[in-house]
Amino acid sequence: MTVTPIFLLSLPRSGSTLLQRLLATHPEVATTSEPWLLLPLLLAYRPSHLYASYRQPVLLRAFEDLLARIPEGRAVHHEAVRRFAGTFYDRLAAPGQTRFLDKTPRYHLIAEDLLDCFPDAGFVLLWRNPLAIAASCIDTWGRGRWNLHVYRVDLYHGLPVLVDAVRQHPGRLATVRYEDLVVEPEQHLGPIFDHLGLDRVPDAVTRFRQIDLEGRMGDPSGGSGRHGIDTASIDRWAATLANPVRRAWARRYLSWLGPERLACMGYDHRQLLEALHRVRPTLGRSLSDLARMLYGRRVIAREHLLHRRKRELARATGGPDVLSV
Repeated sequence: MTVTPIFLLSLPRSGSTLLQRLLATHPEVATTSEPWLLLPLLLAYRPSHLYASYRQPVLLRAFEDLLARIPEGRAVHHEAVRRFAGTFYDRLAAPGQTRFLDKTPRYHLIAEDLLDCFPDAGFVLLWRNPLAIAASCIDTWGRGRWNLHVYRVDLYHGLPVLVDAVRQHPGRLATVRYEDLVVEPEQHLGPIFDHLGLDRVPDAVTRFRQIDLEGRMGDPSGGSGRHGIDTASIDRWAATLANPVRRAWARRYLSWLGPERLACMGYDHRQLLEALHRVRPTLGRSLSDLARMLYGRRVIAREHLLHRRKRELARATGGPDVLSV
């Protein structure tokens, strides 16, 4: 690998595309939309998060046996992953570009693995008010309808993992809050460039909209409004979470996260609760939300997606529908 990777960690809908484009204004930084390159490589040998027709637990036992036969087997695996990723990163970088920025929000699933596997990489962590993340998932991907059961892995797994990464690896990650970045981008970009060992880009805020991220992934707007960075997005969550069903969920979620995690992220538990209390309540979509919440619980309990994939596999191979037997 001739280029050094930079990993931008965040939850989905945190403003990571905006930060990606700001960092990509540096002439030495190459990037592309969202690679998702390392998820199958580093998740394949986990007991959870992956369902496969070949049975994941069996693969895990076989892989553990394989590593046991190789001195420092885990280190050998990490070296192989670095070489594989480096092949792609090198090809995606133009002459003169020394870094490749990999922004894949679901890398929160493998954050600890990335920190271990890429000791020389740069790491940037973008926080956002978790209520704003939830509201953005509803507005963007649910078109205003309740859909947070689909993003349970992000909201309930991702945040704790990223908090643990900051606690366990002090100094390795440059952290910034979305709310601070959009209000004072120049002030908060500078320290990130410093952390990555790159010269600061004084005109990044005016040039970031020129960065073209090829591919179908990510936010096409990149966090920009008609006249620049969209600061109105900071408080937009309130209108989305205004009905009593969503407000009750938001209180439970903040309670589950707890003051310590939120403080690590740079947010105050009490202030978020007070902001939620100040939201003008409405009744819109309340009944629909209750119905969709019940549906979401059924999806999670029955692992609906796994069953559907098994049906598709049986039909694709011409065999019987095993679930109907």
